Parts: sequence; C-alpha cells; structure tokens
Amino acid sequence: MWYFVFCVAGCDDTYENFFMGTVHFKDVALAHILVYENKSAVGRHVCVESISHYGDFVAKVAELYPEYNVPK
Repeated sequence: MWYFVFCVAGCDDTYENFFMGTVHFKDVALAHILVYENKSAVGRHVCVESISHYGDFVAKVAELYPEYNVPK
C-alpha cells in the first residue's frame, strides 16, 4: 500500500497483471475478535472482501480524489 501512495505522487509504472485484495478495517477487527473467541481457530486466516485489478483500484481512487495526480 505504501507503493500506491508513492504512485499518487506521479509515477508512470504499469501493472498489467497485478491484482490486489481489499477489505474494510472494521471487517478485519471483527475477524480478529471472532478468531480469538473461537478456541478451535488455529493457523493463519485470510480476510479479503474483494479482488480487483490494480488498474481498476487506481481508476476508482482517481474518480474519488480528482485533486491528486493519479496515473490513468
């Protein structure tokens, strides 16, 4: 995610086949609570709401924040 912040500053890198998972922080907090309350939960857990192409994510950010120089 830090790299995304850098790209908002105006980089021109391309991501032809880069996908990322996103999740709301409240869902992550709830997942932590549920895992801690369930004694049979062991190992690692993945919490992802959706998978999207990096280009789609950047396009949405550009739409929501037009004041930033987000590469298209």
